Amino acid sequence: MKLILYIADEFKTLEGGKTLAIGLFTDRVVVLNVPSNIPAPTREVPYGIPLGLLACVMDTPATELTGSVSITPPSGSPLMSVPNVQRRGQ
Repeated sequence: MKLILYIADEFKTLEGGKTLAIGLFTDRVVVLNVPSNIPAPTREVPYGIPLGLLACVMDTPATELTGSVSITPPSGSPLMSVPNVQRRGQ
């Protein structure tokens, strides 16, 4: 199984189910332009950047897979949590 994460400024779902990525970062590298006169980030006050994340699972086995998903910011409180995900590969 292979997981690819795409990061963009925004993702939109179009009619017909197509996904449009606006401001897609290439080469799996995110370069942030941070002004030199702002304080360094801390755990209490990190940099806030509105980005979207799209995860693509590739080459899944034909057997059923079970897992969990969560997105946790530095504050430690999960923003999103899916405790039980089950999918069968193609």
